[in-house]
Amino acid sequence: IFLNMPSFVYAGVTADSLVMDRMFSYRRNLAPNINGYTDDFYLKYSFRTMRRNPTLFFVPSMYSIAKGKRNYIGENIGRITFRSIDDYDIEQTTLKSTIPHNRKAMNVMMRFIIPNLYGISLFGEYMLSPFNHSNRFFYKYRISAIDKDRTCITFHPKLNNTQLIDGFAVVERLTGRIIHTRFTGEYDMVTFEVNAYMGSGDTPYALLPLKCESKATFRFMGNEIRVGFYADFGCKIPMREPPTLQDEKFLEKIRPDSLKSIEKSIYREHFEGN
Repeated sequence: IFLNMPSFVYAGVTADSLVMDRMFSYRRNLAPNINGYTDDFYLKYSFRTMRRNPTLFFVPSMYSIAKGKRNYIGENIGRITFRSIDDYDIEQTTLKSTIPHNRKAMNVMMRFIIPNLYGISLFGEYMLSPFNHSNRFFYKYRISAIDKDRTCITFHPKLNNTQLIDGFAVVERLTGRIIHTRFTGEYDMVTFEVNAYMGSGDTPYALLPLKCESKATFRFMGNEIRVGFYADFGCKIPMREPPTLQDEKFLEKIRPDSLKSIEKSIYREHFEGN
C-alpha cells in the first residue's frame, strides 16, 4: 500500500532535504563522461574454505578450489577500458597466485568491484541501486549531517527482496556526489559486503570506485567459502613486459598496501611446499 510513497527521514536540524535530489541527479548533471577512459588497476583476492564436500565440484566457478588446500590467495594487474560505467573490457595478467594452474575462481565476484552506483542496477541487471531516482520507492532513507560539507544517507529495503541492499553512503552536500559507501546484500547463493571509495568530482572516478573492497560468503549444499576481493584503480603499472611470478620487487612497487601476515603465510606455505 505504501510503496508508492518514498520514505525520507531527516535527522538533525542541519539535514538538507535537497541532498537526495542532488544525489539522484548527479550523474546526469555533473558527472564527467567516461566513454573511452582507460586505466590500470591492481586486484588482490583470497579464498578461505570453511566447509566443503564433493558437491562443490558441480559449481563451475569453484572447481579449481574444490580440493586441495583450504586457503588461496592471488594478485592480478590489468587494464580496464570503458564505453560506459556498465560496459567495459578488462585485460588481466596474473602476477602471483596459489590457485592451481592460476585458474580463475568465482569470476562472478569481479562485478562486485565496479558497482554502477548511480544506475538503475548496481551489477549488470542485478541489485536495484538506492542511489537511482527510479528505485526510491523500494527503500527507506535516513539523512543526517556529518559536517557542513558532508551528509550521511542510510538506506534499508522496504521489502525482504534479494534485489535490494542495505547500507549507507557519505555524500557531498553541495553536489550530491557519493564519496564513500558500504552496503550488504545477497545474490545467487552469495551474501556480500561492498565497501567503495569514490574519486573526486573532476575525474572519471566520480562515477567509479577508486578503491573497492568486497567480501562474500558462498553457501551451497553444506559448502561454505569465504571470498575477499580488493581492487585499486589508482595505481599505475610500469610499462614493461609482464613480470615472472618470482619478481617480488615488481610486486612491492605496485602493491597499494603491504600484505597482511596471514596473506604472507599462505604464499609462504604454498611456494615452500612446491
